[in-house]
Amino acid sequence: TGDDALSMARKCLEQFENGKMISLGGFGGYVTVRFEKTVYNLPGADFRIDGNAFQGSSEPGVVWVSADVNGNGQPDDPWYELYGSEQAAGRSTQAYTITYTKPASADQDTPWRGSDDREGSILFNSFHNHYYYPMWYDTDTKAFTGTLLPENMHKEGNQWVMSSFEYGYVDNLPNSPENSSFDIDMARDGDGMPVQLESIRFVRIQCAAIGCNNLTGEQSTEVSTIYNLHPHADQ
Repeated sequence: TGDDALSMARKCLEQFENGKMISLGGFGGYVTVRFEKTVYNLPGADFRIDGNAFQGSSEPGVVWVSADVNGNGQPDDPWYELYGSEQAAGRSTQAYTITYTKPASADQDTPWRGSDDREGSILFNSFHNHYYYPMWYDTDTKAFTGTLLPENMHKEGNQWVMSSFEYGYVDNLPNSPENSSFDIDMARDGDGMPVQLESIRFVRIQCAAIGCNNLTGEQSTEVSTIYNLHPHADQ
């Protein structure tokens, strides 16, 4: 209570500056970050985003990039999606919309409905004693649109497993230069066509999974350190 989008952004920045993680919430939740320096598109990987994935625990987030074309320091220029393995293979659902409904109290599940009429809930979890529907929203419903990846959560015995995808997502594979790095050349426009970008200034990471269970809660992309892999390219 008492927060708004600006104060939440400040809290996220404080987490990053202190070497801690943020959680994007269920499908559609996102964070937008501006690099201190321009990230140039050079051969190979150009930037890296770490999460907290480990074997059997993938909570994938899709990455979008944008250049500061108009030079105003704001993320208000065109955005381009970096295609990972599932978009490239045609296994993703583009422009999927999910609408969440505010529950009557903090200890109730948060219902959702998808643009394909699928329904479900973000289950209340006793490990996190707070609303899952953000309390700073002034409406009883909130919709998000993003890329939906194939379902990757299943149960093996008494354990829930979230399988990783081949490449191209945040919080999908254990952190490493190979698993966590991204090439600007992966960028596609709204029609799925490759685009050539000389550089970027902004990244947006958006949770791309719908999955929830009563033990570990919802699939929620975690984001920690974000690196410019060419910090001296303009010198």
